[in-house]
Amino acid sequence: MPPRVPRRRAATRGTDNACREPDPECGPDFFTEFQHAGILANTGVVVTRNRLIGNQLGIYAFGTMETSHNTLIDNEYFGMALQDGTFTAVKDTIRGGGDGVAVIASAIDTTAQLNQVRITKVTGDRIRKFECCGFTARVTTQP
Repeated sequence: MPPRVPRRRAATRGTDNACREPDPECGPDFFTEFQHAGILANTGVVVTRNRLIGNQLGIYAFGTMETSHNTLIDNEYFGMALQDGTFTAVKDTIRGGGDGVAVIASAIDTTAQLNQVRITKVTGDRIRKFECCGFTARVTTQP
């Protein structure tokens, strides 16, 4: 049997990475504005068992990655943003804030599988897709 390779884990404790006002460069549009994230993750990273409160984005991910058992509370724009890749989220909780999950396709087709992801008390959309330049964003959910 091959040796077990530990998964990498990103962690934070309620980090406030908000754009400081006034900052005209920050906003919710992924194609024309910047956002600050509590955790920024890329291909191969597994983001698990974190509690992120009060960021513009709780988790911002690119590439191919997984999230699980994270609690994302009152993040201003989105609890989670998944861009240009293949993503699996399992048993994450998004509560309060703007929108729940953004799935963004700007350089490749993007797929997000949301398994038992709870999204409650958001003021905007639970799931929102952003598509550009002929690429598609696809989301599947399992209760």
